[in-house]
Amino acid sequence: MLSYRSHRLLSTATVAVLALSFAHADPVGAQTPANASAREFGDGWKCNIGFVREGPECAAVDIPDNAYYTGSAYGPAWECQRGYLPQGEACAAITLPDNAFLNFTGDRWECDRGYRKDGELCALIQVPANGYLDEYNYERGWECDRGFRAEDNQCKAIALPDNAYLTGSSYSPTGWECERGYRENGNECLAIAVPDNAYLTNFRSGSGWKCERGYRAEDARCVAVMVPANAHLSYDGSRWDCDKPYRRSDDACEIK
Repeated sequence: MLSYRSHRLLSTATVAVLALSFAHADPVGAQTPANASAREFGDGWKCNIGFVREGPECAAVDIPDNAYYTGSAYGPAWECQRGYLPQGEACAAITLPDNAFLNFTGDRWECDRGYRKDGELCALIQVPANGYLDEYNYERGWECDRGFRAEDNQCKAIALPDNAYLTGSSYSPTGWECERGYRENGNECLAIAVPDNAYLTNFRSGSGWKCERGYRAEDARCVAVMVPANAHLSYDGSRWDCDKPYRRSDDACEIK
C-alpha cells in the first residue's frame, strides 16, 4: 500500500500535468483574436485561411511572389507556381534554354523532339542519311531505315546475300537471315542438303533436317529402322521397342 507521503507526491504530480495541459488550451470564454473564427466542434478558435497561429494571435502567412497558399501544417504553408522553384524564402523562375519546354509537373524542363539534353542546353540530334529520329534509342536518339545499320554514326547499307532476307532487328549481327532451306556460312546462304526420307526443320542449329518416322540419322543419310518380330517403333520413330511381355535380347525380342 502507498504511504501518505506517496499519495501526496502522486497528487502533486497529477496537478502539475493538468496545469501544463490547460496552459496550452484555449481558456473557456477566451476572446477570438482577429483573423480567426470559432471552431465548429468544441470550444476555442482557429486561424482563418492565409494565417497561422503565433501564441494568442493569428499572423498572416508571408507568401512570396509567384507562390500560392497551401494551408499545410508542415513546411512554409506555400508552394511555388508552375515554372518556378523555391529558393530560400522566394520562388525563382526556371530558365528554359532554346528548344525546351516545361514538363507536365512544371518543376523542370525537357528538350523538344529532335534535341537532347546536354548540360543546361538542348543540342540538336544529328540524324545521318537513311536514318530517322527515335526517342526510344537513348544512346544516339536515332535509328537507321530498313536495309541500313548504324556504323560510326552513319547508316550503311546492309549487303544482302542471295537467298537471304532483312531481319529489321538492330540486335542481329548481320541484319539478315537465310531463307528456309538455307544456312548461313560466313557472308553466304548455302542450301541445306536434305537426304532421302528426311525433311527440313526450323532449328537454326544442327543439321537443319530430320529423318522421317521409321528412319534414323546415320552420317548424312536416313537409314531404315529394322523392326524385329514382336516389336514396334518407339515414340520418336527412330528406334524400336519390344512388345509386352517380350524383352530385348541383342537385336531380337524374346520372352524371358
